Amino acid sequence: MINLIRNEFIKLFKKKSIYILLVVMFGFIVLNNFLTKEFSTAIIDGSLEEANISYLKEEMKTLDKSNPDEKAQYYTDLSEIETYELTKKYKEEWKVSLINLKLRDIIYNMNFAKYINNDKETYNKAKKEYDKFLSDIEKNDWKFFANNDKKQLENEIKNLNAYKKEADKEEQKSIDEQIKENKEEIQKIELRLEKNIPYSESYLEEALTNYKKEFPSYEEYKKSLIKEEKKEISKKDEYKTKNKYIEEATTNAKSKYMLDNKTNLDDAKTLRNTLINTINDNFIFIIIIIASVAGVIVSSEFDKGTIKLLLVRPYSRKKILLSKYIVSLLTILIAIVSAIIMQLIVGGIFFGFESLSVPVIVYNFTQNKIMNINVFKYILDNIIAILPQFILLATLGFTISVITNISTLGVAIPIVGCGAADIINSIAILKNVEPLKYFVTLNWNFSNYLYGGVKSFRGLSIPFSLLICIIYLLIMLIVSFVVFKKRNIKNI
Repeated sequence: MINLIRNEFIKLFKKKSIYILLVVMFGFIVLNNFLTKEFSTAIIDGSLEEANISYLKEEMKTLDKSNPDEKAQYYTDLSEIETYELTKKYKEEWKVSLINLKLRDIIYNMNFAKYINNDKETYNKAKKEYDKFLSDIEKNDWKFFANNDKKQLENEIKNLNAYKKEADKEEQKSIDEQIKENKEEIQKIELRLEKNIPYSESYLEEALTNYKKEFPSYEEYKKSLIKEEKKEISKKDEYKTKNKYIEEATTNAKSKYMLDNKTNLDDAKTLRNTLINTINDNFIFIIIIIASVAGVIVSSEFDKGTIKLLLVRPYSRKKILLSKYIVSLLTILIAIVSAIIMQLIVGGIFFGFESLSVPVIVYNFTQNKIMNINVFKYILDNIIAILPQFILLATLGFTISVITNISTLGVAIPIVGCGAADIINSIAILKNVEPLKYFVTLNWNFSNYLYGGVKSFRGLSIPFSLLICIIYLLIMLIVSFVVFKKRNIKNI
């Protein structure tokens, strides 16, 4: 058996098509990393924003100020341009962010009061706020604005509590919600001051926005949804609710990690993130490599007529076919490992290797806790989870190759089947087609089961999905071995 497998590998590595596919995949990885780096740079250097401002300036030239609707659009565009021009006067990122956050609406109000509504009182009020803001920003202290926002929220809470005493029950509920929101905002301001995070348009600002210090348990989360929607969550929607909770809990945990460590977990321009996405980014290439081996490994012997020379050797047909199938499966590992190694090298050259020390943050629903996982362990877990899909597609190509002796079909059908799987899965989930849960495509990817994850389709579980995959695998293998054993090769 070992000799048979070795001979199959010798044949495999003599094929130019394998090397061509690997070179194409390498080229794609290089291009993908290059575009990732360049696209991220385009956002950072502000070139996209400048392009938008240029568009607004061109649009203003075409607008007719005598038309009320176009006049409103004209001064909306003008407000955006004036805000942008003002930000260019300041180098400090926190000043630019505060201008966009607080001054944009004031500039908008000034222009509309002056040019459209002819409201001198509103204009003077807005101009006073405008001048005060510019005066305050010259103090060069972003914490002044943070403390000022905190005081305003605290005063608003006092006023709401005072008004609450005279309000009816419905109004009290609304007031309580507003007080709760204000308290959450105060917590974020305090966290900003504690972690020394100036105002910005960076990942830290987004993390601060997404982070909740007191994140609810799943049961509390579920109760709040029931209260909000005023109805119980059906079994059908339970899976969607759990998946949504996992997503929000993970986002919250990632936000906390970013705030504590000042590290951007979502930065695409790192080796860590490109490596994590290697399988997804190169999925089609991996499938083509697998199909181009499994789909021709038997049929090519018949095409060339070498099957006779193979069968006269002192090996049973079962062993010959099994050796070819084992090589088809080992090709899966070769394709995956090749993609990972290529990405590791190319990504390291483009982005450096420092980001590999940053863990992957996941929420374990079963254990009800956040987990920090090493990058390579996370990649390995996901490879193992998706292996059943690759194995079944390789087996499909292998079976077609045995049954039809037509290489093109053996290669094409797994690739087409892979694309059709997404359509079938979408129909099953969106239309809730219960019988389709017995179809293999809904069961062959175990990624959603990782770390206590939940499938979005009812009735699925790890044992169930394993059983379905094994049944389909056995059917294809039995058919392959029966057909190959009975194949008449006299006329070949």
